[in-house]
Amino acid sequence: DQEKKKKLSELTNLGVKVLEGEFSDAKVYQGINIVLSCVSVGGFLEQIKSIDAAKSAGVSMYIPSEFGVDMSR
Repeated sequence: DQEKKKKLSELTNLGVKVLEGEFSDAKVYQGINIVLSCVSVGGFLEQIKSIDAAKSAGVSMYIPSEFGVDMSR
């Protein structure tokens, strides 16, 4: 939708690179230094594939989406 396109444009204008592709594909992470994961609660386990692929591609920092979630609940 138009609102999402506008927000994406604002982010890219700030220098944010938004990646599209499969979590498990290391090619997606080539040339990337930092990954900030923003998956929802339902995607936490899928995030492991992303971490492995990012590590394989040489990503130096991976910030998981759980940084703001109380996982004990």
